[in-house]
Amino acid sequence: MFRRARWYTLWLRNIDCFSVQKIMKSSLSVICISFWLVISPVVADSGRSGSWVWNAYVAFTQFDNGVNIGISFAPASGCNRTQLLVTGNEAISSISLDVDGVISEPKAVTRTPDGIYIDLTKNQLQGLKNGSNAALITDQGYITMTLNGSAKAINGAWRNCETLASVQLTPKQTSQPLQPNSRGPTTADKSFRASEGNIEAIGNVIFVFGSIDSEDASVVKRIAERMRRQGINLRSVVFVKNQGGSLSSAMQLGHTIRALGVNTAAAYDCASACIYAFSGGVLRTSYTNTHFGLHQSRYGDGSVGTLAEGQKIAAIRYGYLESMGVNPKIAIWESEVEPDEIRWISQYEAKGLNLANQIMENYELPSGTRK
Repeated sequence: MFRRARWYTLWLRNIDCFSVQKIMKSSLSVICISFWLVISPVVADSGRSGSWVWNAYVAFTQFDNGVNIGISFAPASGCNRTQLLVTGNEAISSISLDVDGVISEPKAVTRTPDGIYIDLTKNQLQGLKNGSNAALITDQGYITMTLNGSAKAINGAWRNCETLASVQLTPKQTSQPLQPNSRGPTTADKSFRASEGNIEAIGNVIFVFGSIDSEDASVVKRIAERMRRQGINLRSVVFVKNQGGSLSSAMQLGHTIRALGVNTAAAYDCASACIYAFSGGVLRTSYTNTHFGLHQSRYGDGSVGTLAEGQKIAAIRYGYLESMGVNPKIAIWESEVEPDEIRWISQYEAKGLNLANQIMENYELPSGTRK
């Protein structure tokens, strides 16, 4: 039972799940984000067919020696991405798939803290559904398996994935919704100027350059108070070519922005933690030259942490976005990004997720600001 729990934990970790929840009627506990609290009644189909089992959007078979082989679909990709994962022999570095004598080219595996996986092609998936026997040819030896029951199990996992992918999450609204001005940022009253570290203010707009650090929330609050004493109401906080920084600092800045009741805008790139600070705006403006980058959080030593730590961070991200009225599916998508990569989404995708409320023409920084 331990190995089975570990198996589900690994697959669901790769595909969106982070807080503990039982999704089977048996005693199997798996790792799942609070997201499952919304969709688990919809995606409840599970069963066994021959030597294969399916649950949620995973079909798998187990071996007495502790090796597990599974096939999983990714809801965030529209169920178009399929992966084959192996646990129980993490020394494997390459895999070729042999289905009834049809052998694929070797693929280097991708490693996670709990196992290894490769992406499957559509032809390989069809072979695993319709074939009789299969083998994984690895640099550590062969792993053979029967495909008796695999078609039903794979189809069951795919149907669950399709159901999940069709679920539309409705973000919660803040308890006291604010009524923002529908215009983007302006720099009226340009006589006011202030600058601290990576933050600069001109008129009634604050610009955050570079990356976000622990002092930014305090700096924004301090500059806003200076504006107020001069009869100027802070209108917007604009993130310029911002590559993120500290996630906790970004959330703190987002809360500060929301408490001030001001808008945000993203000029050029807004990546990683920047998205969370940007989400604090009452009205969130994107431009036709804006791109948003999704990225997994890292610790100071460059690691992504343990599985438990990753689950905790993901749950925090999810809850934060939901509280800001942003579709928390963003937190799910981030969990699927490889640690060394960034997934860029367009301003139009951002608007569809309610990350951006409006899209305007290309933004040009006002004269006198750093570029």
